[in-house]
Amino acid sequence: MSDAWVLWTEKLPRVLYSLRTVPNHLGKTPVEMLNGRKYRTAVSALHPDSGPERSERQLEEVAQRVPGRAFALNQPVLVRAYGPGEKWRHATIEYVEGPGCYMVRTEDGLLIRRHVDQILARSTAVTENQTSDALPIPQLRRRSNSSSGSDPPIQIPPPEMWPEIIGIPSTD
Repeated sequence: MSDAWVLWTEKLPRVLYSLRTVPNHLGKTPVEMLNGRKYRTAVSALHPDSGPERSERQLEEVAQRVPGRAFALNQPVLVRAYGPGEKWRHATIEYVEGPGCYMVRTEDGLLIRRHVDQILARSTAVTENQTSDALPIPQLRRRSNSSSGSDPPIQIPPPEMWPEIIGIPSTD
C-alpha cells in the first residue's frame, strides 16, 4: 500500500473524531448538538466525573420539555370514542387518575378512562352560526410569546358552512 492510502485510512478518521468531540464556542460538541446527548469518548469513560452533574442534566432536560396538557375537574371536554358512530363524544372530567390520565363521564353517564392525547378541551359557548346538534368547537391551545394573557378560542364553523366561506358556488 502507498503512504497516501495509509494517511486516508488511519489519519482521517482520527481527525474527524477529534473535530466531532471538541467543544465549540457554545460549550457543546457538534455531535452533542446533533444528537442531543454527549458522545462517549475514551476520556469520558476514564473520567466520568468530568461531565456535567446529573442534577444539572436533569434540570436542563426538564427545562426543554414541552409543558403537558392539563384539565380541571368538571371541565367540559371532547373525548375520543372508539366504538361505532361519532369519533368524539361530549364528556366532563370526573377526576385525575394519574399523570396524563383522566376519568371522564360522558353525556350518557358512562365513566371511562382517557389519556390526555385522547381529550380535547371544548368551549361551552355556542355561537349563532352553530346548530344545537353540532359539536362544540374545541378550544385550541397555542403557545405565544406575548404576555398579554390567553388568546380567545379559535372558532371553526360547521362543515355545512365551509363551501359558502371558501367561495364555492352552490349547484342549486
